[in-house]
Order: sequence, then structure tokens, then C-alpha cells
Amino acid sequence: MKKHSEVSRKRANVFFKEVLNPLLITKVSDLKVEAAFFPEAVPFSEMLKSKSVRKEIPFRWGPEWISALFKIEVPVLRAKGLNEAYALSLDTGGESCLFDSKGNPLQGIDRNHKLFMLGNTDKAKTFYIESAAAGPFGITSERVTPWKTAGGPDEFIFRDASIVKINKDLHRFASLFRALLDLLNVLPEQEKDSQHPVRGSQGFHIAEFNLSAELLYALNASINAFDMNNASDCEKSSEILENFIESHKAEASALELSITGHSHIDVAWLWPLSETRRKCSRTFSSMCRYIEDYPDFIYSQGQAQLYKYTKENYPELYKRIKAHVKSGRWEAAASMWVEPDCNIISGESLIRQILYGQNFCKKEFGKTVDFIWLPDVFGYSAAMPQIMKKCGIKYFSTQKISWNQFTRFPHHSFIWKGSDGTGILSHFLPSDTYNGRMLAGELRFTSYNFKEKGRSKKALYVYGFGDGGGGVTREQIENSAIFSDLEGLPKLKKSGIGEFFRELEKEYRDLPEWSGELYLEYHRGTYTSQAFIKRENRKNEFLLKTAEFISTLSGNSSKDSGKLEKAWELLLLNQFHDIIPGSSIAKVYEDARIDHAEIRNICSSIISSGIKKSAGKGKSLLIFNPSPFERKEFIRKGKDHYYVEVPSWGMGKAEKTDKCDDPVKCSGNSLENKHLKVVFNKDGTIKSLLHKESGRETFASPANVFQFFEDYPVNYDAWDIDIFYQEKPLSLKASVSWEKAESDQFCGRLVCVRNYGNSSFRQTIELKSGSRRLDFITEADWHEKHCLLKVAFPADLLADKAVYEIQFGHVERPNHSNRISDMAMFEVCAQKWADVSEEGFGLAVLNDCKYGFDCQGSELRMSLLRSSTAPDPHADEGMHKFTYSLMPHSSSFKEAGVIKEAYGLNCELYESQASGEESTFSFASCDADNIVIDTVKTSEDGKDVILRIYESHKKSCSALLKTGWKAEKAFECDMLENKESELKIRKDGKIEVSFKPFEIKTVRLSFGK
Repeated sequence: MKKHSEVSRKRANVFFKEVLNPLLITKVSDLKVEAAFFPEAVPFSEMLKSKSVRKEIPFRWGPEWISALFKIEVPVLRAKGLNEAYALSLDTGGESCLFDSKGNPLQGIDRNHKLFMLGNTDKAKTFYIESAAAGPFGITSERVTPWKTAGGPDEFIFRDASIVKINKDLHRFASLFRALLDLLNVLPEQEKDSQHPVRGSQGFHIAEFNLSAELLYALNASINAFDMNNASDCEKSSEILENFIESHKAEASALELSITGHSHIDVAWLWPLSETRRKCSRTFSSMCRYIEDYPDFIYSQGQAQLYKYTKENYPELYKRIKAHVKSGRWEAAASMWVEPDCNIISGESLIRQILYGQNFCKKEFGKTVDFIWLPDVFGYSAAMPQIMKKCGIKYFSTQKISWNQFTRFPHHSFIWKGSDGTGILSHFLPSDTYNGRMLAGELRFTSYNFKEKGRSKKALYVYGFGDGGGGVTREQIENSAIFSDLEGLPKLKKSGIGEFFRELEKEYRDLPEWSGELYLEYHRGTYTSQAFIKRENRKNEFLLKTAEFISTLSGNSSKDSGKLEKAWELLLLNQFHDIIPGSSIAKVYEDARIDHAEIRNICSSIISSGIKKSAGKGKSLLIFNPSPFERKEFIRKGKDHYYVEVPSWGMGKAEKTDKCDDPVKCSGNSLENKHLKVVFNKDGTIKSLLHKESGRETFASPANVFQFFEDYPVNYDAWDIDIFYQEKPLSLKASVSWEKAESDQFCGRLVCVRNYGNSSFRQTIELKSGSRRLDFITEADWHEKHCLLKVAFPADLLADKAVYEIQFGHVERPNHSNRISDMAMFEVCAQKWADVSEEGFGLAVLNDCKYGFDCQGSELRMSLLRSSTAPDPHADEGMHKFTYSLMPHSSSFKEAGVIKEAYGLNCELYESQASGEESTFSFASCDADNIVIDTVKTSEDGKDVILRIYESHKKSCSALLKTGWKAEKAFECDMLENKESELKIRKDGKIEVSFKPFEIKTVRLSFGK
């Protein structure tokens, strides 16, 4: 080769593209195709019953989202030698799966998987291709995602069904040439970087110039040795490249990269759940085939829900998967039921995600999983490390934080410490992608990008097409073998994710720590989009806990266990990170409404039957309180009022009454009780909210102000609220009217109707006798486009932070923009409440289904609604119902009882006619105000009772638990309900328990027979 490296580089690229690649596949014959079409996905067995028609290739089919079954006949095939192989070449124009004549999936067929390798056949075979008129990413546009995903109806053209012949020696040479050319194209060129003889313009050392030159020489020599007239005789060309690989091993200092095949499959996103079931058949059959064809290929797959779908729909494929799991070639990484959103769902839901995932793995695969793999979730709560550790999880991995909008996360391998101080060994993929392509450029970037150099030499790389599924390709597996020990690249080791972590744990030195939440500086709109799904989730989280408690209390748990399991699985499914955040297509939310209605029906039936059994028969009014705090309230039935004091997790008899000690005053535009006095302006805003105990006015200016903003995010419509929204407030045409409301001494009410633009809001404002909070029961008829609605409360106080509830605790976040990271948190997530306070006075905003908040200075705002148009063009249009509450307080939010009031707002009381003999009864209570008994349920094995308890004030303490039925034994156990240590039960039946700040404990109570 003369000194013309740039020309030789171009020669190598042209040779591969225009000479070598066209020689790899030789068409033998076209196949005839018969087709049947269906308006939607139907079971394969039903498809087979339909009449098919002959089609001439190419042909157009559709429209979008219909299904098709294509039939092809493959004749007898006999390879002439060991160097020859036959394959099916298929291009249906949609996302497809190849089936045998018995209906077993063989391999996915899509734009990345078009060849199906055939063995010798002694007789003709019939194959079927099940196809969806959609791409791997559904039917989308660049407004949904900034990359090109899938096309419209023009894409659905069946272009190819043929038998092709492959020369194995030529294929081997092409694989070597393709991989080494890929490496060459990302290495520096001496001529282009000659200004810096030691370090190139991209920071490469001189050794890489030498590698580039030697590699180019080898590729050029292999081209010279290649005989185009006898392409199958390419042994010399392959030998040149193999010798280069053998003589250019990776450097001793190279990063050791554990690699595992993977396919991220969104359980729902730009396609409905029914399509996800079929995605499993496509991806999983391909990966099984590759495991069987490549003896060192290892594959990892998460999400128990996907395995359950496969078991239900494709039992033979599932048997193959189980066999590969047993052999160690397929890693069942399903420690969670799905990959859930980790900000919006409750603490108990996070536990159940892992509990149900771990139970599934133990039952189906004989073991639990010691790591959590959550590559694509939109931020991670500070409660997670403790939850993970107490669910048997030792390790955590993701990639998503690399998407941060303003700051770069400083670590890849580190100890993540949660809100209670629990540490979890964590690893973020330094490739910055969970859809690796096994390309030289990605591997080199991974090596350069890895931040823990010196502390560790190990990192993880996950490769395979994903999001819409698909998985690894043959080319990627072949590249991994060629790249495994090659100069200029990290060393590659095939392993599962769990094996990587176990090796990392043995090897790392002095890893850094990160304390608190892992906030994603992106996708902040997901706290608000598709508001109905968030309301349904909140209501059903509480409903399920109520059903479990009532079932346990009534002794119906064995009868109800199957129903509760089904309801929980439906809830966990709909907590997937593209369902509950509101970032899916409309069809997904049609299905979600059906699922949530089923959860309600299951729970309502269990609650009704359990209360009836517990209450007995009679005429007294018995009130059930499925919450952690005592409730003292007036209840109205018809024209009568009752007063009840009902303890935590218990029941109490309501007494009829016609008076109260704190009658509410309601006159014109004001409401008043002994704690609060509120006066409204004509426009529905608050003019004054007087906190009587402190004598403080709560607000510095009008509050309960609806603020509208133009909401056009740059990239991801349903996902994002971008920081510039604040620069463009909208002045929508407004009108306000007040309606007469029924009030009495027990509850004062005002009704305000506000119309803005095309939308209307009816707020029933309630102040109850003795209550420290003011409730805004809101019905909204929302019809705006690209508009964000916030409600603002400008508190008259001085604070430099606000406090937000998370699962099993709370976090403090800045309410200023001193640092870039502070500015980046311009929209944050909270659970049931948020609070802004100064010493001695503060304001809490409570809610029953909202999650998006911001606080600048002392103005606390909550996001109520937004109206994205992609991927659902009509997202959030229509009726909404939600309640938020204001609670000013003179002491800290802890002492004021904000946590108790938030439970009261969210947890419904239940009533029943009782025999009249019932006395006040509490199944579970605690003597410490900071200890919250969040859940009471029957154990998973049906033998005992489980209490989930947490410390809520960030304060160490000892506490006494009291149960209504005296326990024979009590144990502290992990969150998988395995006993760890026995707890002392005193003579009076109380149980001694100690807590560290924000500690979550799971207590198992045995009551004998």
C-alpha cells in the first residue's frame, strides 16, 4: 500500500458496500404467499381458521394496526457441502414473527432481523408469518420522538419472501472485514491530525495512529487477496484479518467490559398491551434461537409481566426460555413486575413491584434476583435503596440519568445512599445507552466516558435493539466475538448483569457515594400528563390496601387472596413507566380505564363482603377506618349527622348528634371555624386566610390563582415541561360566578365556577368543624391545547427550601436557582403533600391525585393539568375531578399533623349497619406520633398478618405497637416476608420496636390458629 491512507480508507468502505456485501446472499427462488387480514390482533389459532388469498409480491397491505397472517411453503432443501447454508429472506413491511405449522414462534422478523436460517429439509415445510401493520415503534411522528421511528401506511409493503443461499466462508470474511472496518472508521487518521503529533485533535495518543495505519494496511491487503471471480475462496483474505486480530490484543490497562444481550420492551407505549404480547413472541423466539446457534451468547431480560404474557400465549416458547434460564444462558432479570415509574407510585406499590417480581422468579425459575435493572425510568426516589435492600436486592443499574438536561451525573460506579442512609452498589452504563449496537465507536466511547478509572476496571455494556423490542442481531453477536480482545477497544467478557455486579463488588476500590434521590433533569411533564391515570392509580392504591385490611379483619383472606393478587397485578402493570407517566398512545389509556375499573370492582366486592361479615346485623352505624391515624369526624347520612371517633386500622360506632363544639360560619364570601378564617375575592382567589392560632395571614398576595402557560416542549411533547414555559403566561378569557351551596354548622361550603378559554372549573370549597385544612373539591372540564395549568399559593414567609413527601418519608429541595442543579429542579414530584415553612409558621398543600410541584421563594405551586398532543392527540380533554387542600400551621409540619391530614384526605372511611354491640376496636396502633402503620395485610403464604411501618419524621425512636388481637409471636422480617428476628411481646400484649430515621419495618404477627 502506497502512502495514500485517506484513499485506502475510502477504498475499504467502497469494497465492503459495493463489492463484498452484495456477494453475501444469493437468491435461489421466490416463494408464493397467501394472506389473510384481521382488523385487530387475534390468537394464532383463530387466524389459521380464516380463508387466505394468493398475493403477488410486492403488494401493499394495511391500514395501520391491522393484523395479517401470511403463509409460505418451503420446498425440500439440501446443502451441497458444509460451507453452504440456506435461509429465508423476509420483508413484510410490518413487525412480524415467523411460526411453524404448529403455531410455535421461531423468530422475529423486522428491519433488523430479515433472515431466518434453514437447515436441510427432507420434505416441504409450511411456515406462517404473523404481522402487525406497524413498525417496532408503532405509528409515530417526529413530534412524538425526535428520532425517526415508524412510518405511515406507505410502509406496509410486502417486498420479499425468498430462499437465499449463504456461503459460510464468505460470511466469515465479511464479518471480520465489517467489524474491523467499523473500528478503522473511528480511529484517527495521521494526516488529518498531524498538527498534534503526540495527541490528536480528539485526544487520541500516538499509539492509535499506529493502530489505525496497521489496521488499514491489513484491510487493504485482504482486499488485494480477494478474488472477485472466485469469491467463495476467501481463506487468504480471512487469514490476513485473523492474524491482525491475533497480533493486536487489547492493552493491559483496557477497561474490562461485561457485555450482555438485551432487548428493552416497553410494556405499553406507542402500541397497546395486546401488541406487547406479540412483541414477546418476536423478540424472545429470536433470542432463544441465537442462544442455540451461538454457544457463548448470553441474554438478559427483565419484567415478570413479559414472562407471564409469554407463558400464557406461547407455552412452547416459554419452555425453551426456562431451559435456557436453567442452563445459565438466559438471565431472568425480573426482580420487578414491570419497570415502573419510581416517583409517582406509592411506597407500598414499589415494594409490591419487587415482591411480585421476586415471587414470580422464585416460582418459575427457582431463585430470586439480587439486582434491579431499570434502564428507562424517569428518575428514582430516595426511598428506593432501603426498599431494594429489604427486598433482597444488592445492586442497582440504570442508564437514564445520562439524559440530564443541564448537568452531568458525576459517577458510573458508586454507592447510592437513600433517605435513611441505606447504601446500594449502583452502576450507570457508561455507554449512555441501553440499546447498544456492538459498534466500535460505542465501545470506545464507553471506555473513554467511564468515570471511575483508577477505582475500578469493570463496566457494563448492554446491547440489542430495544424499546420496541427486537433484540440482538447475528451481526452484533459476531462483532462481540471479533472485538472481544482487540487493541483500541475495551476487553469484552460475556456475562449476565448479576455476574457483573458480583465481580464489581469484589474488585472496586473506594467508590464514591451519592446521597438522596436520582433526579432526572428531563420528562418533568410526566408528573402531570394523562391526569386520569394518576387519579385512578392513587385511588386504587388506597382501595387495595383497604381491601387487604378488611379481608384480614374479617377472616376472608384465604377466599380473597386470588382476587387481590389479580387486582395487584393489574395495578402494577399500569404503573409501567410509559403508562402512568402519560406518555403512551390513546389505546393504552382505553385499556387502562378497563383495568382500573376491574380493580375497583374487585376491591369493592371484597370490602363490602368483609365489612358485612365484621359488622354483623343491626341498626347501629359502624365506621371502619383503614388508615394509620385516629379519625374524629362528623358524618352525614341523609338529613342526620353523626359523630365518630374511630381508631387507626379499626372501627367505631357513630353517635347521632345535632350539635358540635365548633360550628362553622359561612357568610357570603367567607368561611370560618376555630382554626381558620378564609375570605375570597370575586374572581375565586383567596383574599385572606387567617391562621387563628398564630394570628398570621397565610398569603402575601391573592392565592388559589389559576396560572396558564404556553406548553410547547422542544422534543418530547407528553413527557416534558421545558424551563421556558414560565416566560410565556397565557391570559385566557375568564368569567367567574358563585353558586349557592348547602352549609350547616358541621360543614361550610362555597361554590365558585370559573371559566377560562375553552375550559371550566367548578370548585366546592369546604371548611369542616374542627378541621385545620381548607378543601377545594374541583371538577374541571378541560379543552385547551398545549397549555399548562398551575395553581399558585404565595405564602407570606421566608424559606430557602421546600419539603415534599416521597414514599415512606420526605425530601427537602431548594426553592432558588443558585446552582445549575437547583435551576434544573424547576418542576419536581411529590406524593400526598408539599410544605414551605419558616421557623414557627408554614403552609402545606395536600392533594388526592396530583404529583407535579414547584416552589420559587415562598410561592408554592401545584400542576393541575396540561394538554399535550403527542402521542395522544386528545390527551386530558374532558372531565377531571381532584381535591387539594391548604393547611397553614404555626409549628413544624411534623408537629402540626400534616402527614395525618394527608392520609385523611386520601383514605376513605367506610360505614355499615351493625348489631349495636360493637365497641371501639383497633387492629393496629402505635404510641409514637412519628410512626406510621401504612399497611395491614395477610402474609403472602396466608398464615400470618403483616404490618408495614415507617418512621416519618427523620427521627430515631422506640415505639410500642398494639394489636387488637393478642399476637402469639412477632417477628421483624424483610419485605419479602421472610423472618429475620423475633420481637419482644410484653405482658400487656404490646410489641417493642425501635426505629432509625425514615426506617421502614415489616412486622409479621402470628396469632396461632
